[in-house]
Amino acid sequence: MLGQLIEAGANVFRLNMSHSKHDWVREVVFRIRRKAAELKANVAILFDLQGPSIRTGDLMEPLPFEKGRHRGNPPGHSQAGTSFFHHGKL
Repeated sequence: MLGQLIEAGANVFRLNMSHSKHDWVREVVFRIRRKAAELKANVAILFDLQGPSIRTGDLMEPLPFEKGRHRGNPPGHSQAGTSFFHHGKL
């Protein structure tokens, strides 16, 4: 399948790193590189990395925003490894 894609003109393969296991990525990169070398094709691999995210949810009470104020988890919404608001200036 990779060979057919490359022969049809594909010259970049995008890998979504947000949901990929490292072992799978290593194997896919190896396969792409091997097939590209076999076909003497210049092929790039684009690693799509997850950027900063803002996670929101329903709040028990309104939460006012003030210019220049930093936000973290609102009271009663603290969860390890999650944040309801970006940890930076608003």
